[in-house]
Amino acid sequence: VIQSATVSKETKRAVILVRASNDEKETARRVRALRKVARERGWKVVEVYEEPAQGAPEARTAGLDRVAKLVESGKVTKVIVDEISRIGRRNAAVLKFLNFLDQHKASLYWHAQEIETRLANGKLSQKASAVYALLEEMSRTEQKDLGERTRIGLASARAQGRVGGRPKGLSPEAQKKASKAAALYRKGSHT
Repeated sequence: VIQSATVSKETKRAVILVRASNDEKETARRVRALRKVARERGWKVVEVYEEPAQGAPEARTAGLDRVAKLVESGKVTKVIVDEISRIGRRNAAVLKFLNFLDQHKASLYWHAQEIETRLANGKLSQKASAVYALLEEMSRTEQKDLGERTRIGLASARAQGRVGGRPKGLSPEAQKKASKAAALYRKGSHT
């Protein structure tokens, strides 16, 4: 669900990103709270994007994709979220999006923690610096842990006589098809 408005270039332009709840009243309450924060800080909300609470992965990332397009086009310079989990479930994804905002001189306002990534002068806030450092470390740990879990899982599978990865060679059905294709090719009837 997208709601849009027109705004002048002088005002800080913002987009609100919320995950829709099964309870419409709860979603509306969160949007009202974020609009109030924007009003109090002098930010003009040009769009509210409500991501579906459930659905296919494409549906869950459509809001973030829309926000990225608004930032890239310069239509907004501020992204307002209630929880940072609206940005991504993995720390690496959150960090990547924060770096994307930084590259485009845009800012994130994380309402639950009252963290603004950029100050009025455009510099990174102290709270944001701490969040970036924490996310970087958590991201490294997350990646290391994932690799370790994969190695342990493969070793366990080998110990049980299973082999990980794709099967080598062709399946019997694929071998028959390949033989027929090779025979037709040699005959010159199909190239």
